[in-house]
Amino acid sequence: MMTTHVMTAPAAGIGEQKRREHEERQHLLATLRYEGLPTPEEAELSALVAHVHVHKYLINRSIGWTISWEDAIFSWYENVLVPVQRTLNLWEVRMAFPRMSFWQMYTAISSHWYFLKERDPNVSAEQAALTFSAQYGSGLGSWFSRFLQPTR
Repeated sequence: MMTTHVMTAPAAGIGEQKRREHEERQHLLATLRYEGLPTPEEAELSALVAHVHVHKYLINRSIGWTISWEDAIFSWYENVLVPVQRTLNLWEVRMAFPRMSFWQMYTAISSHWYFLKERDPNVSAEQAALTFSAQYGSGLGSWFSRFLQPTR
């Protein structure tokens, strides 16, 4: 008996969705390259795109209109990436995670910062990086991170 395979056209909109996702990734990559940041691995890029989408969602929830993808990238860059990036230059943070890439560190610290902000909206990226290093890091960097945290 002969088996026949029937090719069906993709559901309407799937091609458009793939094109939009590709454009979003390319726009984010172009922004990162323009700013001189390391090129993320594929999985890291997927995580970054997800971070920008969450950032966009949170902004849209708090204002009366929907911002564009380009505006979301700009806002994410200025309000999330740059503050976290500054913390990645702290030697005690880098030393606590010697095997993590720049983007792995960014993802971990920014996620930690997000959860800390739920309890205290005034917590800074630096405080988040130091608490993350103290709690999850190792070696001298982790020890100094614990030492540098303010007492409560």
